[in-house]
Amino acid sequence: MKPLKNHIPNFITTLNIICGVAGIIALLKFNNQQLACIFLFSAAFFDLCDGLSARLLNAKSTIGKELDSLCDIVSFGVLPSLMMFDLLYSVTDSSTCFGKIIPAIALIIPVFAAIRLAKFNTEEQNTKQFTGLSSPAAAFFFAGVIINSQTPKFLNLSGQVYSPIIIAGIILIISLLMVSRIKFPSFKFQNFSFKYNLGTYLFGIVGIILLAVLHLDALIIILLVYCLLPLFIKTAKHDNNKNL
Repeated sequence: MKPLKNHIPNFITTLNIICGVAGIIALLKFNNQQLACIFLFSAAFFDLCDGLSARLLNAKSTIGKELDSLCDIVSFGVLPSLMMFDLLYSVTDSSTCFGKIIPAIALIIPVFAAIRLAKFNTEEQNTKQFTGLSSPAAAFFFAGVIINSQTPKFLNLSGQVYSPIIIAGIILIISLLMVSRIKFPSFKFQNFSFKYNLGTYLFGIVGIILLAVLHLDALIIILLVYCLLPLFIKTAKHDNNKNL
């Protein structure tokens, strides 16, 4: 029989999917987008904790890896898909043929998330980089769009930018980034060493400052910065190679 500590990461992973399903219920039963976002953020927290606990307890397993991916499809694929479908439906004239079809673009989110996770499970992993935008990061971006559409503050975009075409474009771009070959930095904690996780700590500090100043509007900015990081990293490496 395996030691009890080996089951802790998998138990935390199940809390991830419980939050994902709870978010779906919040949408379908109570039509509460903000509550769904809270459950999405909670799922992301448990997704972070299960990997960290597996590394700290040395309790990694094949089952845990597959379970994590299955839970992520629900929490960061199905849930944000329903959230974006609901947003598209609310800003589209459903009496027209276009209005009936355009919300269906949100259905590609779990498809691309599933492809992203399948690729992640079958490729050799680099602890410093992800190939393609991670599904939690994509889900956070969608949550940021939802939050800003309901409570515009600093960005005040809801009445100016949130047209069906723009929202559909955002869904398509973020979904394609998930299955792209672009290398995104991994900010997952491997341990608590400040030196080893310097980039993670710095990004976290900047994120906390932005959240303190801009509140939840900062989510879109933080994710935009993260999506642009590969461009800056590639440019910096190119300049260093030229100098050599």
